[in-house]
Amino acid sequence: MTMNDLPAIMGTVLIIAGLALVVINTWFRANGSEKTTQAGALIIVVGAFLLGLSNFGPHAK
Repeated sequence: MTMNDLPAIMGTVLIIAGLALVVINTWFRANGSEKTTQAGALIIVVGAFLLGLSNFGPHAK
């Protein structure tokens, strides 16, 4: 594992964590707030950005 692999690993972890947060929040709440769902969606977007960065970053040389 090198430093170039770090964005891909972190992106994948963030996407999985965001999906888990959204699924758990929507599954266990009847009428809760939307803040947790929005936070999970933001985590997914950041993870997708890091994953995309890992795909296109090494090719930008």
